[in-house]
Amino acid sequence: MTQRLTALTARQLYDGGRLIDYPVVVFEDNCIVSISARTENTAPYEAHIVDFPDATLAAGGAANLVAVGLDGTLAASFSEQ
Repeated sequence: MTQRLTALTARQLYDGGRLIDYPVVVFEDNCIVSISARTENTAPYEAHIVDFPDATLAAGGAANLVAVGLDGTLAASFSEQ
């Protein structure tokens, strides 16, 4: 079985306690495996990249992540299936 990697990038990520500029969040088979700033780490080359250049990603509870645009609109919502 092939592992599915997805990397989300955005302007910022709020994890409930801190704000990370230019984050990369890597998922493997719907589980978050790493969160870091792009200055510290890059997305794996085989990952499908989903970019939200003007959005802030925010943790939304158990296995949920949302992307909010600069104008406050919801850009996307991701949850573990």
